[in-house]
Amino acid sequence: MAVLRKFAPACATTLAGLGLLAALAVPVPPANAQVLMTSGTTVMGRPAVTARQLADYYYSKKGYDFARLPTLDGDVERLAKIFIDEGRNDGVRGDIAFMQTMLETGWLEFKDYGQIRPTFNNFAGMFAYDGRPIGTTCAAEEAEEAAGGLKSRCFDSPELGVRAQIHKLRSYADASVANVSGRLGYAPSYSRGKAPYWEQFGGASGIAIWATAPDYGNYILTKMYLPMLNRLGITLPCQPSGANTSGTSGNGYWVITSAGRSYEFGAATRRGGAAAAGAEHPVVDIAAAPDGGGYWQLTTDGEVWAFGSAVHLGSLGRARLGTPAVAIVETPSGDGYWIVTADGGVYPFGDADDVGNLGREVLRATIVDADRTADGQGMWLVFDDGSLRALGTAVLHGTPAEVGATSPPVAIGRSASGGYVVVTARGRVLAFGDAGRVGDTAGCGLPNAVDIDTAPSGDGYWVTLESGEVFAFGTARNYGSPTTLAAGAVGLARF
Repeated sequence: MAVLRKFAPACATTLAGLGLLAALAVPVPPANAQVLMTSGTTVMGRPAVTARQLADYYYSKKGYDFARLPTLDGDVERLAKIFIDEGRNDGVRGDIAFMQTMLETGWLEFKDYGQIRPTFNNFAGMFAYDGRPIGTTCAAEEAEEAAGGLKSRCFDSPELGVRAQIHKLRSYADASVANVSGRLGYAPSYSRGKAPYWEQFGGASGIAIWATAPDYGNYILTKMYLPMLNRLGITLPCQPSGANTSGTSGNGYWVITSAGRSYEFGAATRRGGAAAAGAEHPVVDIAAAPDGGGYWQLTTDGEVWAFGSAVHLGSLGRARLGTPAVAIVETPSGDGYWIVTADGGVYPFGDADDVGNLGREVLRATIVDADRTADGQGMWLVFDDGSLRALGTAVLHGTPAEVGATSPPVAIGRSASGGYVVVTARGRVLAFGDAGRVGDTAGCGLPNAVDIDTAPSGDGYWVTLESGEVFAFGTARNYGSPTTLAAGAVGLARF
């Protein structure tokens, strides 16, 4: 077995030569333990700077003729853009990964005594184990691998080289990608999911997160990344309180837009969309089939669009509703669903029970969302004024209005045994009954929240923003977010 690569074998300098001070060390746990932190610089998240800003900072330090990037014609901005794009695609902070590359390559100098050649498209010493000789050509690397030797240190393009680095970074932060096909880089099995924060990278704990140097991650942050932000006059973006990348509950989810376009994550697969199937009205909600093989999309006219294993069991599409449909809720078996309208109508289909409705009442507010009890015998209705109503066996444990919520609620999610969580437009999560509040997106100036979906374990949830960005809390597993969606998300469905 190859020995774990030590700190930056492809770099121009050693740790001592870089002058890393012992004072930069952070407390770490014993070997093979999960590093527990409640704050830090997350591996997952959005970049704080643009590709142009990364390149401008690089050129201000090294000039325009220093970088050895033959496959990119020396263009550092092109490389920076690849980092930003690949990072967004996988939910990793590509700007910090770019600064990691500056450390690993000696600011793109690729010293002749290092293992990695500039033509390798390898920007982080990938597969550069201790004891391997200096690389020569990609042909030689591939021949060695084909003969049963160590894996080639070459990548066919800069994009693939950066993607492998990004994939490996995520695997250190998120163990859920360990068995996902198509991944180009993995952390060693014993360290997957052990480091959701950059401060945890290094070998001081005995786990060797990416490198054995004790303060590898801290060096990247304090000596490279933060000085760049200071130079540019940028402060680190606000991170939602409690958001994590270490949850284990949930197999996957879909994020859906008002046009019915689905973005699939984890084990979820694309099944189709309402607009493409002929819908003339916008999608307002989505519900997943329990087996994860499909979903229902609901349009504002009450029509239901079934995809994959989800079966169409009826709709209100011809009912000429006086108010729009706002929610579709699947039954525990998946052999039925309820359609809920803004005026309090609750319409059961398939094996859904009649839990009651408010259709004959004169309501002072409009219903915005609904969810059922775990057994499907009751339902909660959420109003835009912060009030709630309980139907059937559902028990009312409190409302956003009663606790002084200052932003209108937009969605509700059930706990495993009778409680519920409500998220407001500003991203504040409120917990009632036995449900637990483990964080939210409020206070960060992020786009409005549009949905909340609880984890199968019952002690976590996902909050989805109108930008499509998904934040996981508690035990909910973070599988990523759409990268090309600026606005228009309306919900998330998990299984």
